[in-house]
Amino acid sequence: MCSLPKPANIDNNRDAEGEILQKLAESTKTEEPVVGKNRAGETTTQATLQERAKRGRESEARGERGLIKRTREEEAHTDEEDEAKPLVLSSSGHASSPTGRRSREENGFKDDEGTTDRTRPGASNSYPSHFTEDMLPVAKFCGISLRRREAAVSANALLDYTWQKLNTGHWQDVPITWRLVFTWGSIAVVHILLADLQLSLSGGANTTQAHFSSAAEIVRACDRGLLMGAPVGDNPLHKVASLFNSHARLSATMADLPAEALPVAQQDKATVHFPLPSGRCPPLDRFLLNYMNKSVPVKLLGIVDHWPALKMWRIPYLRELAGARTVPVEVGARYTDSTWSQTLLTLDEYLTRYVSQPAAGAPTGYLAQHQLLDQIPELRDDLLVPDYCHLGEEEPRLHAWLGPRGTVSPLHHDPDHNILVQVLGYKYIRLYAEDQSPLCIPPRPLLSNTSQAEIEGPQADWPLLQQAQYHDLILAPGESLYIPPRYWHYVRSLSTSFSVSFWWR
Repeated sequence: MCSLPKPANIDNNRDAEGEILQKLAESTKTEEPVVGKNRAGETTTQATLQERAKRGRESEARGERGLIKRTREEEAHTDEEDEAKPLVLSSSGHASSPTGRRSREENGFKDDEGTTDRTRPGASNSYPSHFTEDMLPVAKFCGISLRRREAAVSANALLDYTWQKLNTGHWQDVPITWRLVFTWGSIAVVHILLADLQLSLSGGANTTQAHFSSAAEIVRACDRGLLMGAPVGDNPLHKVASLFNSHARLSATMADLPAEALPVAQQDKATVHFPLPSGRCPPLDRFLLNYMNKSVPVKLLGIVDHWPALKMWRIPYLRELAGARTVPVEVGARYTDSTWSQTLLTLDEYLTRYVSQPAAGAPTGYLAQHQLLDQIPELRDDLLVPDYCHLGEEEPRLHAWLGPRGTVSPLHHDPDHNILVQVLGYKYIRLYAEDQSPLCIPPRPLLSNTSQAEIEGPQADWPLLQQAQYHDLILAPGESLYIPPRYWHYVRSLSTSFSVSFWWR
């Protein structure tokens, strides 16, 4: 794992040129200042500006908490095709949920696991440890501090108002216009934060650590816009968040964890009773006729052997690439539990707290069913979408599943075709055909696609389920699983695990 520069070395590296942030100078040039009056058009005094700025900060804090409620639902489909449900959007603009699956319990849906692909070279292990003014673009609007503060107040007021619109009623009923406003408002806020950082660098008043903290604030603002905004062409939030990630990571103190670089082995046991048949790279026509059209699941071998992700996706790589990025995390053994909750953490915080160094007796944390590869496009460059996923009428949707051993997706089914690719670690999966539904225990209220049965619980507690026929398997790195629509499936991770799922219709 790449170790962070120690504070003692920071001053010694003041002449280091940051290639990452030099690129930012080319990508975020602006011609006009981001300014504006308050929403009422009234005259703004220094006192009122300070008061509004305070309200803006309080609003932002509320926004951080509110975002947790909304980031991952469209993909948690219910049995009734697209039964009305509040959705949260992902960084790509697709409905989804910032953190988790509990919305399913309240709105009737489920989680599933799938696959993805592409390719990218490894990231550099070195990056500059000190900001210099020439790393940032020269913004023409930074000259007058009062004008900049007015712009900041106006931009935050816009985001505050838009946030209320995004959190009113069902997500699917929110007009796309408000999501676009939130995206552009976030871009404006990030622009202002960049200008503030440049002014601080040119003035030399703040410490290097303060500059790293500013970088972390910029990355957080980018991720808020990506998680809750609508997709726009060539969104600068992606590039800014990526370029500032390494510096934002330096705002927090993290210890090296050598064990993270070790190979991931299967830690928990699982017995396979009725192995699912497998096929090695079946031709497209055979896959369509024998599996998709007949709703037959199959373990797919060899279809992702060319993925760079199979070698690159380890914890140190994820930290270096996106450690400062904000991600939604589900806290609790499974989303059907009464104690289940959601939170927002940086990827570094999540990996340390829930994957690498979980506290004894602490609840499980799962980064589940999140469109992480849309939020962080560099990860998608490590994959290539399997050709089978293009046999439908829609483009496949990609979701990431990252977590420690012991994460569980209860027995459920989904309306879409699904290929789940195991990139890192091992998972135990059990599958029941749709005609076994009467034996799979009645679904929970408001969760019409989720069974109440504890698949690996005491058999005496679920006698009806013991009569159902099923297949099971252990999915290892580089292996994939095709799950037909409405096919019941239960998933438990046997080690630290990173999977990608592809859903299509």
